[in-house]
Amino acid sequence: MTSQSPAFSTNELPEGGGEVSVPKAFSHLRFLGSLRVDVLIHTFRGPHWIRFTQIYLISKTPTDNQFLTVKFCHKMVPTSFQYRPLPPPPAKLIRLLSIHPSEDNTAPICLSFTNQPACIDIQDEAITPYEALSYVWGSEADPAPIAMITIDADGSTKHNTMLVTQNLATALRHLRLPSSPRTIWIDAICINQNDWTEKGHQVSFMGDVYEKAAHVVIWLGPEGDDSNHALNILRDIGSQVTVDWNMQSMTPTPNARDPSLADIDTPFPDDGHYTPRDANAVEALLNRSWFERLWVLQEQALANNATFQAGHSTISRLDLRNAVYCTNVKNSEGSSPMAKLCRTDRAWLVVAMCRPRFPINLTEMRTYCEEMKCKDPRDRVYGLLRLLSGFEREGGAAEVVRPDYTASVAEVYGDVVLKYIQATRKGDILAHAGVKDEEGGSKWWPSWIPDWSYEMERNMYGLPCSGGETFLAVVTDSSLEGSFLSMVGVRCAEITVTALPDDTTTPLATLASFRKLFRDVFAKVTAVQQPILLESMSRAVSAGRFRETFIPPENYYLPVSDVTDMLRKVLTTSEDFREENNEDPNLVLLGKHMTTWVQGRQYFMTSDGRFGLGAKATQPGDIVCLFLGTDTPLILRATEKDRHREFYQLVGDAFMHGVMAGEPFLGPLESYQRQVYAFNESNRGSLSILDERTGEVVIKDPRIERLGLGLEAVDTFTSSGGELRYEISMQQLKEKGVAVQDFCLV
Repeated sequence: MTSQSPAFSTNELPEGGGEVSVPKAFSHLRFLGSLRVDVLIHTFRGPHWIRFTQIYLISKTPTDNQFLTVKFCHKMVPTSFQYRPLPPPPAKLIRLLSIHPSEDNTAPICLSFTNQPACIDIQDEAITPYEALSYVWGSEADPAPIAMITIDADGSTKHNTMLVTQNLATALRHLRLPSSPRTIWIDAICINQNDWTEKGHQVSFMGDVYEKAAHVVIWLGPEGDDSNHALNILRDIGSQVTVDWNMQSMTPTPNARDPSLADIDTPFPDDGHYTPRDANAVEALLNRSWFERLWVLQEQALANNATFQAGHSTISRLDLRNAVYCTNVKNSEGSSPMAKLCRTDRAWLVVAMCRPRFPINLTEMRTYCEEMKCKDPRDRVYGLLRLLSGFEREGGAAEVVRPDYTASVAEVYGDVVLKYIQATRKGDILAHAGVKDEEGGSKWWPSWIPDWSYEMERNMYGLPCSGGETFLAVVTDSSLEGSFLSMVGVRCAEITVTALPDDTTTPLATLASFRKLFRDVFAKVTAVQQPILLESMSRAVSAGRFRETFIPPENYYLPVSDVTDMLRKVLTTSEDFREENNEDPNLVLLGKHMTTWVQGRQYFMTSDGRFGLGAKATQPGDIVCLFLGTDTPLILRATEKDRHREFYQLVGDAFMHGVMAGEPFLGPLESYQRQVYAFNESNRGSLSILDERTGEVVIKDPRIERLGLGLEAVDTFTSSGGELRYEISMQQLKEKGVAVQDFCLV
């Protein structure tokens, strides 16, 4: 028996557990630092015994860095099943599993591969109809043995044993039919999980497996916590509403018993129709772990036909989607027990998991999927490749990023950044990177590589910089091996003051903290400087989001004039901001918006008197820069220099007035022009320029022609709408007097 896992094999491990040194070349552990992770070590005790060992990495040997110390425990389990290798790329062949029937639910589970030794080509138009299972693996601590029958080419059979998780074993019992076999694809069994080369290749087209399946079963777990009743309630709600996911709206179905269910402003009825039992059952079901796993996002989204199953009860995907959307967007007021399900973080997550197929881009991975869980941090990338927007999937980064489970996490994430920039000529993905503070993330890899493995505390800025949208990035050098990335940009300002708010627990506490930090600063500037500083503050604390920023106007946000007036009041009066004494709803709303954007960040001021928001790790002496192709300014920190160049660490993204409209490259907009986000009838938004004299909204930036750059437009499309972008050289900008330079990020 052989294994292609990067794990090592030995007969010398102490019985029961202990410590052992392993080579650093053991690549599956190389990236882990001090993280705790479960992996496999194979120790053979006879031809049909394997030792499954859980390893927990303790530390690196500090002297030579050639060995890692691991702590492990293990137990002996009988197994004999051996996979037959699948053909290598570019072939796309899969194994299909047959669940043998039984009328006795307590009978041992028996499986066989239906196509040994040949396999099914996923690219074959006449592919054998099969089902696919979407489920949560569950704990691997106490695996369950199942019978595997190998069918040879001559028709002879061999009986073997395989280990699966208890959760999968339970699912198999519920999926087994009484009198006929069931053909199904299950990743844990149909992919040799110990062959990392095969696993990487299979993962690369796993989306195709779910898309080509005749039916996908979404296994939520066994019956429990009144799950049968929960499915009945969800089926009832889902059958009464129709959801338009593009327009984010609901309408009642023709036979709806209660048309008000489709009205988001009307709370759930409190006439006694819904009981505490109903709400508790639905809440328990939606809190099951399937709804928070990252991999299953593409599994259900790509399926052409899918059913959710808990125990032996099922619900159609359409009914469940409609129902969870309804429970998420409904008015949360009222006395109905169902109100507690409305507009909660969990409801939002469930909606995200259950929405129909939609494209995302690599820069949205963090903000959209960071709360979803996966065991292997590399799957933060691999688990979403199939859902990328057409431009990125077919002609961009996803086309050249191939799953490789022998690479470290840093290598995978760094490879994605490089290939994304090279393929799209955009650097907006760098806004997700930065030096790590003490609250999380790996400190040892290059600062320009995002760490998608931990939840990010701060919100990403929602309104991009038009300078980044206008230009394609210029990459003069890029090298993961050398651990540096060279980008072209402009140095905008030096940070002289940083200030971390001391209380953001409530909106008014955020305002009070802001006043405490900057009241004296504001009082000391001249009467001429105060309006300039106040405008800079207003735009930064609101992240550029005002009512008039959007077309049509978005009433959730305040007009810029109101924000400016209220901030002036905050900084110049001694008003009590305690919530029980405050009756100004706009002031509370301003505090709410400020609280949203300052989370995970701090305020800063620059040497030229501007105000901004930056990452928590920002320090005085850092600089604000804007790179070609990025949609937000970035904060850099000088680290070292040689004879030819300076090196910088990327600290994080920033918001600073005077930069967000691409002024460092193009100069300021005219007084009658304004950067806006314009939405069309299909609710697709595009970053545009509004001419306030005529009311005309254009995507093409008028400064392009004003500068006489003579650029050639390149049309691309993203998941959020169209972009009009241009390719420009560093030399062209220098000829126009723009102080561009190379920044080497380490």
